[in-house]
Amino acid sequence: MDEVRNPKLRAVAYLRRSTRDQQENSIYNQRQAIDAFAERHEIRVVKYLIDDGISGLTMEKRGAFKQLINDYVIGGKMDFSLILVLDVTRWGRFQDIDESAHLEYLCRKHGKEIIYITEAFKNDNSIMDAVIKSIKRAMAAEYSKNLGDKVLAGSLTIAAQGYRVGGTAPYGYERMRLDQERKPVSILHDGQHKAIANERVTLTPGDSPEVETVRDIFHSFTEQQIHEAKIAIKLNQRRIPAPGGKDWTESSIRVILRKEIYTGAQIYNKTTQRLNNPLRQNPREDWIMVPGAFEAIVSKEAFTKAQEILNQRRLTYTDQELIEKLQQLFVTNGRLNGLIIDATSGLPSSATIGKRFGSLINAYKLVGYVPPHDYRFIELKGLVQDVELSLLNRIIENLEQMGLHVVDYGSHFRINDQLNIRIVASSIRNKDGRKCWVYRFDRSQSIDITIAVRLADDEGNIQDFYYLPMIVMEVDQLFLLWFNGVYLDVFRSNNITNFYDLFADTSVINNDLKLEVTNA
Repeated sequence: MDEVRNPKLRAVAYLRRSTRDQQENSIYNQRQAIDAFAERHEIRVVKYLIDDGISGLTMEKRGAFKQLINDYVIGGKMDFSLILVLDVTRWGRFQDIDESAHLEYLCRKHGKEIIYITEAFKNDNSIMDAVIKSIKRAMAAEYSKNLGDKVLAGSLTIAAQGYRVGGTAPYGYERMRLDQERKPVSILHDGQHKAIANERVTLTPGDSPEVETVRDIFHSFTEQQIHEAKIAIKLNQRRIPAPGGKDWTESSIRVILRKEIYTGAQIYNKTTQRLNNPLRQNPREDWIMVPGAFEAIVSKEAFTKAQEILNQRRLTYTDQELIEKLQQLFVTNGRLNGLIIDATSGLPSSATIGKRFGSLINAYKLVGYVPPHDYRFIELKGLVQDVELSLLNRIIENLEQMGLHVVDYGSHFRINDQLNIRIVASSIRNKDGRKCWVYRFDRSQSIDITIAVRLADDEGNIQDFYYLPMIVMEVDQLFLLWFNGVYLDVFRSNNITNFYDLFADTSVINNDLKLEVTNA
């Protein structure tokens, strides 16, 4: 390391601690070691880049590491020649060791030498140096794999004993903490964890209304033969919230009906996701199943009967057979819609038929049925969602460039922990012979402003925007026409930049990120 005794050498230090690291790998201890090394070798550390509590398996979630490579190494953001890292494992536990080597080569190519301050090898690019580092990288990758295997093995053992392994409680249940003698101690609320390693967690029936709702769903479906869609309507009319506080849907009812956990069975290992690989479904024989692990909410008989009814709908028909059955249904009822299809025994769900033929509208055309309303907007649903997502990403990026703190919650985003904003786009529809755009407001998320986007055509071009304060919107569904009067058009704008003007100087926004609006 004689070359590092030059007092003019400048370095960037990279520190990383994963969520599983113990105290000896804390950010504080790493910095102490790096600072001591730099002082001994007369190196000036000009920047500390830190990923705290981040896995080293990939670059994906390591913001500081990506900044190091993209901004400081490739982008030349700062004058320095050394990168100081505690050891090879802090650089990363890449499962593909060639990725680790490539990133190190990239640094060297741009004149940045990596120094692993606690490693025995010299890092002088000799053959022996390359061999040792390859072994170290492989050991780092294998450590993560072995650790994952040990964690999985321990989780499978705990699950096989009938205890809960991680995750929130299902709708209708609560998590119960058990002491070392497996006696109940307390209810664990969301975000709470057991305090001692050899304590355990089980499930217990929770909020009475939720428990009764689960039982009502199974009873309505199995005994009264009520379809999932109608059960959802009934629960929403009674203002009973679904999981997450949302409205019930046909799909969410079916999720409840498919959960064997409501029979008191502990079920684990249905899916697998290891070391950032894609999530995959495990075969049923690999599941850990412990019947009677905790108190049931519904009987095994009720659950079995529900599965029999659901499985009967999985009858396989050819396209022609499906069309013929839909034609018979059309003749019987004089019309077709999703509720009629879903309520008909022996037919797949309307969603399944829609997927088979591309959309329900396409299926109706093959049957020879012309709906009395303009249902073209159903086919444009995917386009509308793409516009919403693209606009959401661009707005968040611009707001962050303006120095605002933005949190994306999926259904909406929150600015500076103060304002909840939701983006809703709508294609042009035909209502009673008039062109309009239809919007439904989400009252469950405490939205402050809804950005209503009017699409100009079926290509995704934007006509204009309405910035609607929810405090003055007294309806849950809004129909916008070409002209809407002063009350609504006062909120209209041709450009999204007017929205940015509410918060700060927009001069920092890149022009290529500003949304182009097509005036039709």
